[in-house]
Amino acid sequence: MKLTVTAAAKERLAKYNTPGTLFVLDFEDGVGLSKQGSGTCSFDKEFTLVVANHQTDLSDYQKQLPATYGTWYYKGYSAAFMDNDMTLTVNPRYSNLELKGNRSGLLSADLRVKDVRGKKLAPAHIEK
Repeated sequence: MKLTVTAAAKERLAKYNTPGTLFVLDFEDGVGLSKQGSGTCSFDKEFTLVVANHQTDLSDYQKQLPATYGTWYYKGYSAAFMDNDMTLTVNPRYSNLELKGNRSGLLSADLRVKDVRGKKLAPAHIEK
């Protein structure tokens, strides 16, 4: 599995990509960072691009996603909702980030960016 980040998407992400930045392709299923402040319920698969750093609890994101720009992580089981070859691009008409798969087509028509660097977040889960 790999992610190609187009030049337009790199330009959009440049303001976030400082030393120590980690990008998370977060499948919104109520586990991990997507549950923080999220109150939506949908049957559609949805992804969020979370901007994190080494202080962020990324224990739910076990897999690293090879990418042409930045360091990316994802939840291993969310691979079922991704393609082997994906592209992050900017829609020229609406100027929003889109995640596309080589087989499935459009995976996320409006990839939301959520910057959690420097924020105190509750642990993703508490083990007993």
